Formats: sequence, C-alpha cells, structure tokens
Amino acid sequence: MKGSKFINDFLSHLKNFPMTLKRMYLTVWEKNNEMFHLFCSCKEL
Repeated sequence: MKGSKFINDFLSHLKNFPMTLKRMYLTVWEKNNEMFHLFCSCKEL
C-alpha cells in the first residue's frame, strides 16, 4: 500500500507542474540548440 501511495503522490505532483517542467526543458533545449548552431557554424568556417 505504501508503494502505491508514493506513486499516487508522485503522479499528482507531476500533474501540478507539467508546464513548469516543459518550460524548463524547452529553455534548456533552446540554449543547447543555440550552442549547437554556433558550433556548426564555427566548424564550417
């Protein structure tokens, strides 16, 4: 029973802030993308 309670708590936490996580992930992804493009353009020079 303890395990399922933990899982339920975890799922409710995920429901509470999926947008925050998505935004955080997108910000990190965009930053990495910028770095990647810079790296590629540097390689082409």
